[in-house]
Amino acid sequence: MARRRARRGPEEFSLSFLDVICCGFGAVILLLMITKTVQPQIIEASTINLEGKVAALQEQVFEIRGETRVLNRDLNAKHEQLSE
Repeated sequence: MARRRARRGPEEFSLSFLDVICCGFGAVILLLMITKTVQPQIIEASTINLEGKVAALQEQVFEIRGETRVLNRDLNAKHEQLSE
């Protein structure tokens, strides 16, 4: 008596497992590409740039304060002229 081999269906599990593994690997590669778009900055260079910006802003503040003092003097002079 010859043995009959049972017919097996196609092995879908191994194909779907490979699909999942490839998809996961592709997702990891995509995430790495997205997060590496910005180059890391050197901390020391960024602090130097910020110090320069702070100095420029302080100069602008001093100029604005001087202008407001002049305008306040003019305004007070006009008020005195109107009150007389």
